[in-house]
Amino acid sequence: MKKIFLLLFLVNLLIFNFACDNAEEEDESIGIARLAGVNFVFDFDEKKLTLINRNNTVIRATVYNLSNNSVLSGDIITWPGSEDNKYNLSFKKGHKVEIRIWQGPASVFWGNFLGIEPDFIGQAVLREGKIAVVLTGHKTGWHVQLPITNGGQCHLSGQYAPSDIYDQSGNNLYCDNLSVNWLYVELFVLRPAPSGYEADFKIASFWVYFEDIKKISYSYNIPEPLALRITSYDPYSETFETSRIYGFFLDIASQSQNEITSEITLP
Repeated sequence: MKKIFLLLFLVNLLIFNFACDNAEEEDESIGIARLAGVNFVFDFDEKKLTLINRNNTVIRATVYNLSNNSVLSGDIITWPGSEDNKYNLSFKKGHKVEIRIWQGPASVFWGNFLGIEPDFIGQAVLREGKIAVVLTGHKTGWHVQLPITNGGQCHLSGQYAPSDIYDQSGNNLYCDNLSVNWLYVELFVLRPAPSGYEADFKIASFWVYFEDIKKISYSYNIPEPLALRITSYDPYSETFETSRIYGFFLDIASQSQNEITSEITLP
């Protein structure tokens, strides 16, 4: 009986060692690079790239092969917790790659349209096992959702340099139309007035039929007093129906806003 147990133990040990050897052989064909909560798994045998999104936001990634000056895989969009696979790609061990990542709704879906820079840029040399990624560029993305105002659901977002919050880029105003009417959206910078606040100047205005986005060429102070005015327009009667104003202090550092309750005067 003891011999049988010993024999079974040796057989299991051989099976375990064989499995480990195979796992190590499989691992030798795999390289894993990590950047901004995203895993990039390079399969050198199958020429496959797997992108695994471990963030709680949608991301878009583009990978360049710097060794042969080509786009290895462009504009991969993944949802939180999901993954995507790209096949028949041109890469091998020793190639240098550059990874660019955009995060958040405006960067991901409107980044090309607005010319928004990547939130993260990293470079790496492909190898088996863990691939070291050197961060060569980084912007901090921010996003603030505003309350529904007169049928419009608007979002402010953008980017700033981690070393200087006033070094901003890609600031934008995105709005969904939740009403049956057209909406005319205006965004003002405010200044103190004797009775509250008044408009200093307008930084964005556009019509929203279904959804639209407007790039803002303005860097916000911390915090910044702003006012959003949304006017609804009935295209059938060709008349402006109602106009609503929402005033708030925008703080991009904390990705928050606080309503202004005092009187607001706009032109």
